[in-house]
Amino acid sequence: MRTCLRWSRHSSGRARARGAEAQAAAIRIDEPGRVSFALRAAASVHAGLGDLETSLEASAKAIEAARRRGEDSLTLADARVARAATLGAVGQLDDAQQELTDALETFVGRLGAEHPRVATARYNLGSVLFELGRYREALAEHEAALATMEMALAAGHPERADTLLAIAGDRMALGQTEAAIPIAERALQAYERAHGRAHHDTGRAALGLGLALVEAGRVEDGLAALRDADAIYAELYDEGDARRAEPLYALGSALASLERPDEAIPLVRRALAIGQAGLGPDHPIVVEMRSTLDALEPAETGR
Repeated sequence: MRTCLRWSRHSSGRARARGAEAQAAAIRIDEPGRVSFALRAAASVHAGLGDLETSLEASAKAIEAARRRGEDSLTLADARVARAATLGAVGQLDDAQQELTDALETFVGRLGAEHPRVATARYNLGSVLFELGRYREALAEHEAALATMEMALAAGHPERADTLLAIAGDRMALGQTEAAIPIAERALQAYERAHGRAHHDTGRAALGLGLALVEAGRVEDGLAALRDADAIYAELYDEGDARRAEPLYALGSALASLERPDEAIPLVRRALAIGQAGLGPDHPIVVEMRSTLDALEPAETGR
């Protein structure tokens, strides 16, 4: 789940979370499905606000409610998917993978293997498998998801683009860079059709394509794609938004890998400053940026 709530929206989000929990408490026992639905809503809102502990509690209550009331198996599967999203966010990836595997089994059994909800479940499971480093399994789930989406969803549907980009990432992780490039190009084209140029997903796809091209040795094409991604992010986010650091760091890292420290260092410095301000000094990506900069600066002073 990709949720970006600015500070000005936090109070209304908390009110929605409390309201959803109150609704769950007030629902009569003869209203199947609504208790777990309300608790899933509360879990989603809390996760969006960064209150992951409360989100985990609400999602566990949703599963318990579905079981206790003997609700439809699809309701229970939906509750599992909601809980998996928060488990993944707090790094409990093995537990998230189990919840998604159980949910997928239910969806396939009830809806058939070619249903769009099955495709979405496969995409989510593949994404968790990727985070676990199980890249071949992730690729298999993502490719199965895409096959279903190509039958069920329009060519420009964003979920198809999401899945194409995930497949490109899987193949990159497996060292299949040349195979990843045309898939990343398809993802970029799909996002441009769905959203236009000035959209986060379009920038994200340009970023992935650029990294693949650089790794494949198509350096100038890759740097051009990374600069295009940076331009898109610059349209969308100012330097007070941590997301602005992502293309700066990617471009800087690519230039560093090409032994071009004079160009890389200013970009990594900017990315680090933005990341530290937005994420804090101990965030893993900030620690990585600092390490990259530390490795680059001796190269600059030694020239």
